[in-house]
Amino acid sequence: MKHLTDEQLNEYLDGQLSPAGMTEATRHLATCDACQAHLAALQTLFTTLSALPDLPLASDLSGAVLANLPRRAPAWLRPVLLGQLLLALLLLLWLWPNTPGQLATWTTAGQQGLAALLTSLPAGGPWAQLAAGWQTGQTTLANLWTQTRPGLVLPAGQWLLLTGLALVVWLLGNGLLLAQHRRVDDT
Repeated sequence: MKHLTDEQLNEYLDGQLSPAGMTEATRHLATCDACQAHLAALQTLFTTLSALPDLPLASDLSGAVLANLPRRAPAWLRPVLLGQLLLALLLLLWLWPNTPGQLATWTTAGQQGLAALLTSLPAGGPWAQLAAGWQTGQTTLANLWTQTRPGLVLPAGQWLLLTGLALVVWLLGNGLLLAQHRRVDDT
């Protein structure tokens, strides 16, 4: 058998080995002089270290350690950013001229698939409520897409420029929001 590693010997001393590992290590230590000597040296080292007095630190290090820890963003920030992104995407879909036809195709395919799934579920209970909610949602979505809504008729390049500018403004606004939040934390 190979010799026991330092990690195994430390776990043996701490009683952290599994029962099978403890039995195997004890069996090996009974026959291996090198591992017995290494275990005795570790025991002597730990006994010597535990006999040393505790010395107080010359200076408090907690301030320096805490100052170097990364700051966590507040819990409200992630939902706000995700909400902004979702609203921006919805607005883009709402204003994009060719989107309704494409979205209607995707929506119809999704509706058919989900409707087939919902009809295959047992009747009654929460599934019936889910199916009823789905039907209401389908009707609402169909009404929403048939309504006349504002639209911008722009060439693709101008749409790209407009979207890029909106993204820059959004990022700058969030950068200012986050910078203001960091200043509040630092004070």
